[in-house]
Amino acid sequence: MKINRLGLFLTSNCNFGCRYCSVETNNDPADKLSFEEICSLIKQAKKMGAKRIIISGKGEPFLDENLFALIDFIRNEKLESAVTTNGSLLTAAIARDFFKSQVRVYMKLDSLEPSTQDYLARKKNAYTLCSYRIGGSTYVIPEGLKYLFEAGYGGETKRGRQFYLMLETVITQRNISDIPDLVRFVTACNILVYIEKMMPPHDCSSFDRVLIPSEGDEEALYRTVYPLMNKYSRDIFTKRCGFETNPFIDLNGNSRFCFSLDASVGNIRNESLLDLHRKQMANKNSVGKKSAAFDFFHKGFRNCRARRYAFQKGIWPLGGE
Repeated sequence: MKINRLGLFLTSNCNFGCRYCSVETNNDPADKLSFEEICSLIKQAKKMGAKRIIISGKGEPFLDENLFALIDFIRNEKLESAVTTNGSLLTAAIARDFFKSQVRVYMKLDSLEPSTQDYLARKKNAYTLCSYRIGGSTYVIPEGLKYLFEAGYGGETKRGRQFYLMLETVITQRNISDIPDLVRFVTACNILVYIEKMMPPHDCSSFDRVLIPSEGDEEALYRTVYPLMNKYSRDIFTKRCGFETNPFIDLNGNSRFCFSLDASVGNIRNESLLDLHRKQMANKNSVGKKSAAFDFFHKGFRNCRARRYAFQKGIWPLGGE
């Protein structure tokens, strides 16, 4: 039961209200894990072989008071840390500190078109925008992203090691035509891009089905963007999701199926991470290792066990498709 990473939620509080979000916001549970319990969990993960701790949020990790102390703890344990964020709360000082500490940043950005981004974030003026010029072209980007570039993210270091910055975008019908331009921008900046498949939102009853892209539209997008990617993004694009074989722990200690899917098999307060991971892997393996045969990267990016699980349980697509 060796693992190479541990994912964990830090808070439900969020300053966005993304329309496709698969988790509720602004509702931290009363039984939320304490800082000490999270540290104990990280030590268990380290004993199981984890090299990286991925800090995410049912909301925005920067709204949790323990974020920076947790990053310090992870560094002291000689582990890598990664933070998933919408980037709206990044400052120049934070970007410099993150770069100095070699924190990987996974920043959510669904479009370079402000009106589309605001719509999907369900927030007017979701980002403070600024101009950024690269490769002879000028882009309008979030200010937080510019801070990361100015701190040193992007490109290669003198030692040849990339300080990891990745933009993550979720495919919806609203932004699907914008994603190729986003990928071109990412490639010009020599950073990474991860294109996420949509998963069930937290409130399916009020979810706008118009946002769901068809399989045909998704495949057409993949065929368009793959040639535009740099080598590192292609490697991520064609591989299976890392959390198919690694644990993800919820705010209250429950073991999730993955970031997007809450299918718990137990709680870290009652069982060890090792035992929970064994049970969760049995749960994941029960849905099989192969999705329906697609003719484009069906062994990699298009083969999501969480999505397959949701389909088998009748959770997704809504009403079945």
